[in-house]
Amino acid sequence: MKQRLALAVEAPIIRRDEPLISLDVQSCELMQEEIIRLTTALCPTVLCGKHSVDEGLILGDRLVLTSPRPGRFHEDALLPFAADQSITQLQAHSEFHTLRNQICGQLRETVLNDSSSDFFGRRENGVLQH
Repeated sequence: MKQRLALAVEAPIIRRDEPLISLDVQSCELMQEEIIRLTTALCPTVLCGKHSVDEGLILGDRLVLTSPRPGRFHEDALLPFAADQSITQLQAHSEFHTLRNQICGQLRETVLNDSSSDFFGRRENGVLQH
């Protein structure tokens, strides 16, 4: 992990796809804090593919949602959080929870309305049917 991080901080643009996915919860949070510290100090451009809305909100300055097949940019938003805040401070913001709920709701609707999704057509009266 240290070698990966060392290589990453030397590049002006860092591209990662789910860079923390294999870590346990505690290690992931510590690495998130380290990523925030390094990106604040070094200011590289970081592009991460994420499936975790929380992690995207914590690590990002900007959040881009993509549509399902074919993947296209669906929504692009600048995040309103200051870069010098800890994860705990970020998660304490009411705006963090509002954005999280809004984004999760949009993603849920996208999946439920995608005809190629396993969940398409399984909703009745607003409730997911089994």
